[in-house]
Amino acid sequence: MPKYDAAMIERAKRAAIRMDFGNYTMGRLIPGRSNYDDRNPEYQRVLPAIVSRMLMLGYDPEQFEAIDRQMNSGSRMGGDKHKVDRYGKKYGWIAYFEMWGVRYAQGLLAKERGARPSDADIDPTFPLETTSIDLLLPDLFNGQPTGIGDWVVRGPQPEYRGILEIAEIDGSTGPWVVLDGFLEQNAPADDRQIFTFLRGVLVDNGEVERLCTLFTGFEYPGNDAVPEAPSYYYTYAGEMPFSSIPGLPIVEEQEGDSTEYMVSADRWSNNGVTVGIPVQKYSWESYHSVVNQNSGSSLPSKLLCEALSLRYRANRCDLHDASGVASLYREVGEYGSQISGSFSYLRRDLLDNYLRQSGKALVWLMWGERGIHHRSAEAHNLHEYYANHQHIHKRTHVYQTTLSTQS
Repeated sequence: MPKYDAAMIERAKRAAIRMDFGNYTMGRLIPGRSNYDDRNPEYQRVLPAIVSRMLMLGYDPEQFEAIDRQMNSGSRMGGDKHKVDRYGKKYGWIAYFEMWGVRYAQGLLAKERGARPSDADIDPTFPLETTSIDLLLPDLFNGQPTGIGDWVVRGPQPEYRGILEIAEIDGSTGPWVVLDGFLEQNAPADDRQIFTFLRGVLVDNGEVERLCTLFTGFEYPGNDAVPEAPSYYYTYAGEMPFSSIPGLPIVEEQEGDSTEYMVSADRWSNNGVTVGIPVQKYSWESYHSVVNQNSGSSLPSKLLCEALSLRYRANRCDLHDASGVASLYREVGEYGSQISGSFSYLRRDLLDNYLRQSGKALVWLMWGERGIHHRSAEAHNLHEYYANHQHIHKRTHVYQTTLSTQS
C-alpha cells in the first residue's frame, strides 16, 4: 500500500469521515473500545489505515471536498431513490468493508462480530427482477355462493393439480414440477377471495401415507404445522446454492436453517412426520438499497442444489446444471390484482433422479382460506365462521415420478 504522510491522511479524514461513522461504525472494528475513545491504540492504527486505503482507491479531498459539501445524502439505508451519497462516504464504506474482512480473517474482531457485517446493504450479484408467467387456473367464483357466510363455509375446494407440472416455461423445456407455490384469487365483481399454499415436502417413501393422514386431520395447518422454507437475509444470491460458502463459517451462514423439519400439529413435540423442505428463500432486505429489490424469491434448497450440482448464473434466480436451466422462479399476476402468486420449479428429470437416489417422495400439502378482501366492510365480522375453521380448505397430492408412471 502506498505511504501517505500524516498531514494528507488527516485532511482526507476530516473531509470524508463524519463523527458517527468514525466513532460508532469504525469503532466496531476494535474489540473493547469505548465510544469516543480516540486514544485507543488499536483505533489509532486502524483509522489511518482505512483513510490510506480510501486515498489509494482514488479519493482526493482536493477534487471531492467542495462538491461533497453540496450533498446531504442522509441515512445510507434510507428509502429515497434519488439520494446521492457523498464521494467521501462512498470511499469510506468501501475501505471499511475491506478492513472488516481483513480483521475478521486475522481474528482481530470481537467474538460477536461475524464475517459479514450487518451494515452490508447491496448484494453485489444484483439479481434481476422476477419474470411473470400466465397460468391456466380454475374459476373459483362462478357457480359458487356469493353470500359472505355461505362463501366462507361452503365455498370451493381449489383444484390445482393441473398446474403442478408444466411442459414448458418461457421457452425452456421441462417438464417443470412445482416445489413450492402460493396463489391468491379474487372475485372480479365482489370482495370474495381465496388463497392457497402449495407446499411441497420431501418425505421417506414409507411415510407418505402417514403424512397425508396426519395433514388431513389438521383443523388448522398454519402456525408452522407445515414448516416454512428457511429464509436467508445476509446471503448473496450467488451464494444461495452453497451449503458451505468459502470464507464464511457454517454456523453463521446457516441463519437458522435445518436439514430436517417436522409436520406436526404441535411444533413443540416430536409427534409428527419428519420432512425435508425442497426450497429456500432469498430474503435480502430490500430497504437496504433501491438497487436490490428482488427479495422473496424461492430457489431449490441447499441440499437439492448440492445433490444436483445447481449453480447461480447471469444475475437470475434460475439455477443451472451442466445441461442448462435447472430451476425456475416465476411470479403470477401482481399483488392486489385478480390473480397473484409465485412458484418455484425444478426440472422433472432432476427431481426424478433425486427422489430415486434418496428414497424420498414429493408430497404437496395444499391448504388455504376462503374469505373476503380486507377492504370489505364485512371483513371484521366473520368470527363465527372462522371459529371452527370452516373457512379452511386443504388437500394432498403425491408426485408420481416418471419411473412410477411407467411401472
